[in-house]
Amino acid sequence: MRKKVFVTVIIMIYKDDKILLQNRINKKTHGLSFIGGHVENDDSIILTAVREIKEETNLDVHSLKIVGVKEYFDKDDKYLSILLKTNDFDGELKSSDEGEVNWYNINEVQKSNNLSEHFLATLKVFRDEGLNELLILSNQESVTL
Repeated sequence: MRKKVFVTVIIMIYKDDKILLQNRINKKTHGLSFIGGHVENDDSIILTAVREIKEETNLDVHSLKIVGVKEYFDKDDKYLSILLKTNDFDGELKSSDEGEVNWYNINEVQKSNNLSEHFLATLKVFRDEGLNELLILSNQESVTL
């Protein structure tokens, strides 16, 4: 059976030693996670990232940089997530119905027991310039390349 491929974006906004995270409250994804969402049919990768950040944080982001990809499977579907990051933003931070958004110390958050699935592996790709791909195998093991 041919799998459908869905394209999503995952964005890391950072300032100094802090990253902006959302405490997601939906059933599929819960816990502290990066901001993200699905690429709509007519949107570009960058426009999707800008839209998702605005909808979920009220911030306007600029100078987004693509830093890698995350691939994973959900039942019969494949997801290809484009990883982007920036420290160039403005606006007043506000949470949305997706979950509360706050700044977290990047070293302290790694010790949290409220992280979304594969958060630490995704963070590793964001932080290590030598890595550019995260592959989540069907047995949920993660591999960084």
